[in-house]
Amino acid sequence: MEKADRLENLVINTKENLALISFDKDAKVLVMKGHSLPENSYYFFLPILEWTEKYLKTLPDNTTLSIAFEYLHTGATKQIFELMRMLKKSEENGNSITINWYYEEDDDDMKDLGKQFSSALDIKFNFDQFEN
Repeated sequence: MEKADRLENLVINTKENLALISFDKDAKVLVMKGHSLPENSYYFFLPILEWTEKYLKTLPDNTTLSIAFEYLHTGATKQIFELMRMLKKSEENGNSITINWYYEEDDDDMKDLGKQFSSALDIKFNFDQFEN
């Protein structure tokens, strides 16, 4: 088991893409929000997925993931699904997962994407709107 105190919080604030990633190990809250993500989603998400893997080895008893993106391209969607898949798998170790999915009021596509994730992973999502 990974020691939680060895794991630093993860913060990625990219002005060029207007994305913010803020993962707090102590609060057990993972926040992802913003406008868009880089074209090379694999490399952008690599440290995020690696951090999450280490975090989950600490065997947290609960984790909240909040996602509030205005836009996600296909590559980013795939990586976010992988992140959620990792969280879902951690439920087997007793991690209670809460996923908050935020979308703009008239953005049915983003709301539907959240519903697709929820259904595919069999995880209950909390849906709420945000103002831009």
